[in-house]
Amino acid sequence: MAKRGRPPMREGVPTNPTYHASRNGKSIVARGYMRLNGKTEPMQGTGATRTAARDAYFENAEKRKSVRRSEVNDYTTDSKFRVVIDAWHTRQLKKNPRNRDQGSLEIYFSEVFHSKDPRAPKDVIKIEDLADFSIREMTAPRLIAHVDAILDLGFRVKAQRHRLLLIEIMAIPKQWGLIDTNPAEAIEEIRDKPAAPRGLTADELSRLRAQLQRWVAGEPIPGTPAGRMSDRDKTIPDLFEVGLALTCRPGEILGLVWDEPGREDGVSGGIDLDAVDENGDPAPYAWVTGIAKQVRGQSITRQPHTKTGEDGIRCMPIPEWALPVFRRLQDEHLARKTPNPLNLVFPSREGTLRYLNNVRRAWNNARGTEFEWVTLGTTRKTGAGTVMAELGSKATAEQLGHTSEKNVKYYAKAPARIVPRANAKALSSLAPKPAPEPVRAAPADPDPARGYAPEIPGKRRKSKGR
Repeated sequence: MAKRGRPPMREGVPTNPTYHASRNGKSIVARGYMRLNGKTEPMQGTGATRTAARDAYFENAEKRKSVRRSEVNDYTTDSKFRVVIDAWHTRQLKKNPRNRDQGSLEIYFSEVFHSKDPRAPKDVIKIEDLADFSIREMTAPRLIAHVDAILDLGFRVKAQRHRLLLIEIMAIPKQWGLIDTNPAEAIEEIRDKPAAPRGLTADELSRLRAQLQRWVAGEPIPGTPAGRMSDRDKTIPDLFEVGLALTCRPGEILGLVWDEPGREDGVSGGIDLDAVDENGDPAPYAWVTGIAKQVRGQSITRQPHTKTGEDGIRCMPIPEWALPVFRRLQDEHLARKTPNPLNLVFPSREGTLRYLNNVRRAWNNARGTEFEWVTLGTTRKTGAGTVMAELGSKATAEQLGHTSEKNVKYYAKAPARIVPRANAKALSSLAPKPAPEPVRAAPADPDPARGYAPEIPGKRRKSKGR
């Protein structure tokens, strides 16, 4: 026996509407229902007449069917982009899927959200400016216009960050099933400007070393008047020499330790000035296993890895010319009476980590105006350029602690390639060859009896007189 009652609603087919007068009595409202994604939703349309209300009802139904719903939550393509930004932010705080350090996260958050500091400028471009658009409206042209607006202001690095962030954030609605493709991937890659790394030449290096010694002694240098020796940081020349010897980042120099027992990754760490190789030759080394870094709102700490994470941990050979500096620093460490719990090579007076900004301030006074372009990071470029000229880009990447050779160009200019002479010999088979002499047909033999060539059979010879 067939069941009685109302037939089931079909997916995506609106019911016939019922008509009601609006509250003000000036229009007609058509109301009905439609089943979408397994849920029954109310529908309505308003018009001056029943026909207009009916047309508006079915038009709204078609628009509703075009709205895609997420397969994992209640969001649709009409949801605001703000919910996607909030989901990305929550994912970074809880899971941090890309394993970014806290400093990098702060930089990316500052590009997404406006600062709550009342002193911060309000006319800067942030990804949060797009929050009031719907997910449907986050099209490729809109995202491209957002990045182009940053490029027009000349902020190339900021534009690169926004491009990467938009690609990462717009991947979330794709994961939710709201969009099929990521529109941010249509943003053209923003290439870096041609790198022009500048290191110190041999003459500049000699003059700067002499100037640093004069500065420590309290003597005047170009741009810095004379002062008391007690007011000047005596470790600045040593920081400079260690930076040259190890081509380390400034934060890595401040994070160097003499001994580092009990690391969870099993790396021995520390510095050994008396190490030898398998042949018994001196092979002093220094492990670069951490970096002094300050997180916003927190005190400075030593992270147990480098800027590039665990991949940047490396054992650096110490050049022979730098051994006297390291041995003197080691003697000062052993004779130190103030506690130095981290066994830092360059501790503060209290035996704690030094703030990089304070070191940079002292360096700016020591370099003067003649070497105003030189920073603590210039030592890294100087050492990288020397290794590049001698051993090539692969060895330079290892010296810098990079996982690939891609970013070496920002620290050292690759020398002009010299193609081996063997390549020219390999092309010898392409040399032009002499053309063969043409083969000439032999003339027909004359009839020895008549003194002229024999006639061709079947043809009569015409007389010139006829």
